[in-house]
Amino acid sequence: MTDDDSFCVLRPRIEKGDKVIEVWAACGKGGNAIRAHFPQAQRMALAVDAKYLQFWTVLPGLNRLARRLGFEPHRTEGDFTIWRMPL
Repeated sequence: MTDDDSFCVLRPRIEKGDKVIEVWAACGKGGNAIRAHFPQAQRMALAVDAKYLQFWTVLPGLNRLARRLGFEPHRTEGDFTIWRMPL
C-alpha cells in the first residue's frame, strides 16, 4: 500500500494453521504510516479471512500505539514484542 508520503508492506503467513497478515514494514515522511494505512490493512486482512493482524517492534513508541489501535501483546522474541489484533 502506498500514498504520497508513506508506504506499508503486508506479508501473509500461516502460523499454527491460522491465517495471519503481518505488517512487515511501514514508513512515511511524516511518521504516520501505520495510522495512515491501518484501516486499509485491516480491511485487506478481513477480506482474506485472516484471523490476526500482527507486527513486531522494539520501539517503545510503537508499543504505546499498538495498545491504542487495539493490538494485544502476543509474545516476545529477544528484544521484539509481537503484537496481534484478533479480527
